[in-house]
Amino acid sequence: MALIKCPKCGADFSSFAEKCPKCASPFEKLNKIKAGLIRLGIALGISFIVFGFVELFLGMTAKDPMDFNIEIGFIAIVIGLSILFKFLWTMKKIK
Repeated sequence: MALIKCPKCGADFSSFAEKCPKCASPFEKLNKIKAGLIRLGIALGISFIVFGFVELFLGMTAKDPMDFNIEIGFIAIVIGLSILFKFLWTMKKIK
């Protein structure tokens, strides 16, 4: 959570707020930007998860015992899940 300034009155308030608590000015543009960033984060998390499953499949079919596809796959899935849950949690807090 970051503090932002109201463009009309200059008051500081939370970036999660939908309007300024002092002058009640709405922030539709900021809400659209936040929604776009949340969608981008969710897409990034899902892409990490898909990449992780592809690496897991490649690691299970590899003939080389020193191939690290399985480890890379697990790491990518964990990173993807953490990104996905972070942005889903953020989306829940905004609504």
